Amino acid sequence: MKRVRKTFNEASSERVKDLFKRMFSYDPDTGEINNIRKNRLYTRKTIKGYRECIYITVDTIEYRSTYHRLCWFLHTGTLIPDNMQIDHINNIKDDNRIVNLRVCTNEDNSKKRLLRVDNKTGYRGVQLTSDNNGRKIYHYYSSSITIKKGAGPTKIGRFKDSFYAAIFYDSANRYYFKDFASCNFEKEYLKPMSILELRNYKRAMKPLPEMDENKNRGELLES
Repeated sequence: MKRVRKTFNEASSERVKDLFKRMFSYDPDTGEINNIRKNRLYTRKTIKGYRECIYITVDTIEYRSTYHRLCWFLHTGTLIPDNMQIDHINNIKDDNRIVNLRVCTNEDNSKKRLLRVDNKTGYRGVQLTSDNNGRKIYHYYSSSITIKKGAGPTKIGRFKDSFYAAIFYDSANRYYFKDFASCNFEKEYLKPMSILELRNYKRAMKPLPEMDENKNRGELLES
């Protein structure tokens, strides 16, 4: 008989849920799942960097669970809906300690974007662009942020220095995305502000001094 495969989710029977609980144990401090019967830890990773999926078979039906969803279930006793996700707070995909896991929507999780591989500035939300006035080409760093999925990026401002462009991006990111903000710096150089507030703040700024790479450039923007 051909084996049927199903996702372990809210629709699974109580019998299947109980079997997962009896077969596996979870250590919330290390994020490790142990197969109690086989005394086996699941340490392999997928191509995307997550821990391997875990399976059990009940009456010729193979039930599959992603590692982090099973961690949540074993710790809380509840399964999250299929339209929700488990977010790894520190972006380390195989860090499944309970303090690093939280339930979120697909939209919230999509806000936590990592640096694009084609980004040459080294900062999220910052692009190197140029203008040509017919006589001279001017290079500058443009800071922009996508607030709503599908709406495209909204420009924050243009800067001579990529560092300033990055901290203005971080400010907007924290303002709009709050706990799901994915910033360039852990330090909050600028308080969270809306795009309009940041544009007004930038207009009021004095001309930026020459950068000294040996100094902490962020100190120039602290109040």
